[in-house]
Amino acid sequence: MLVKKNLTKNQLDSIEVGDDIKDEKGNSGIVAKIDISKYRKFVQYFFRLKGDGTIDILK
Repeated sequence: MLVKKNLTKNQLDSIEVGDDIKDEKGNSGIVAKIDISKYRKFVQYFFRLKGDGTIDILK
């Protein structure tokens, strides 16, 4: 799945551990852990990839 900043919150919430994702910058891998941080009206999604790497999206 291609992860972009214009995805909806429901689409981001549907990503699960074990899914194969990649971003617009070329980072790709299998999701090992998902961290969701909420601050006021912002939600930040951190997708930790197996091996090395993180994809983060701010909504």
